[in-house]
Formats: sequence, C-alpha cells, structure tokens
Amino acid sequence: SSKTAGVALKAWTLVARGAHQHVAAGEARYLGQEVKMSPIEFRLLTKLMENTGRVLPRNLLLDHIWGTDVFINERTVDVHIAKLRTRLKDTSASGAIQTIRGLGYSFVCE
Repeated sequence: SSKTAGVALKAWTLVARGAHQHVAAGEARYLGQEVKMSPIEFRLLTKLMENTGRVLPRNLLLDHIWGTDVFINERTVDVHIAKLRTRLKDTSASGAIQTIRGLGYSFVCE
C-alpha cells in the first residue's frame, strides 16, 4: 500500500461471477469492459463483494457509504441497490445482489 495526503491506499481486485472490481482504480469490469457506475454504487458493490455470502444490514451499508454523521433514510440504500442491479443486469453478476427480507443485502457467488 502507498500513502497519499495521509490516507492509506490499498490496491486490490475483487473477482466474483466474472465481475472484476479494481478497488484502487475505482473501476468495475466485466469481461474486460468497464461497467459504468456512480462512486456510491461502486462503494456499495465493493462492500458487498468484500463480504460475499454475508448479509449486510441497511444501517451498516449506510454508515459505511455515507458515514455516521449524516441522517439518511435507510430506503436510500434500496434506491442505490436497484440502480446497481440495473448496471449489472447484462453481466454474470446479474442476480448476485440478493435482498434478504427484513435483514439487508448479500452478494451471492454461485
């Protein structure tokens, strides 16, 4: 890892279901083609892929993506997850983000 402006930067790639998430580069790829997404969608996908198979509650995702010092409705997560699913629909990661009713979301690698 390297340091820039006092912030530790880690370079790694998450790979699941043919989707590659190049975290340090801030890009997602499927079969070599970049999948365009917003920074929030990118951070959501990264968090879900880092925790593949685990259920992440909305409030944990809110705290991780938006921080603990802001008040944002939990349904905001649902909106961004829906957008993320749309972006992934033509990739092998389509269907990988599962809604676990009453609990949160999970990235499933089948």
